[in-house]
Amino acid sequence: AKSGVDGKNISDFFELPNGCICCTIKNDLLSTLEQLVAHKDKFDYLLIETTGLANPGPIISTFWTDTNLKSPLRLDGVVCVVDALHIDSYLLDESIKNDVRLQICYADRIILNKLDLVSMEKVELLEKTIMEMNSFAQLYRAQFGNVD
Repeated sequence: AKSGVDGKNISDFFELPNGCICCTIKNDLLSTLEQLVAHKDKFDYLLIETTGLANPGPIISTFWTDTNLKSPLRLDGVVCVVDALHIDSYLLDESIKNDVRLQICYADRIILNKLDLVSMEKVELLEKTIMEMNSFAQLYRAQFGNVD
């Protein structure tokens, strides 16, 4: 993989570019996970990051449906970052609102970010809305990606 900052190669990273991880490049994900399992002595943790809006369900199910993995990997959790400034418009947009809700509902840790761009009253309302969608998740506040 390459750094998005300076374009330099980053060792020990696998990148699965250009496509939906749950359909277009699912086989690439499975192959990469199988390669990682073969070298599991070389790492402690695996992080799968999706960019933007994504239904995490198919990715989560990968850990239980691929028999070649033989389950040495376990899912520790699902983190969702919610954009406090734009979440209202996302939840109203017919083309993405279901994915937004799924992302929040699947998460067991939710980071409410960009709090510096909304009022405290708005933060409290957003927290209430998020917890109505997923009352089991741990909710964290953040500004500039820094979690309180």
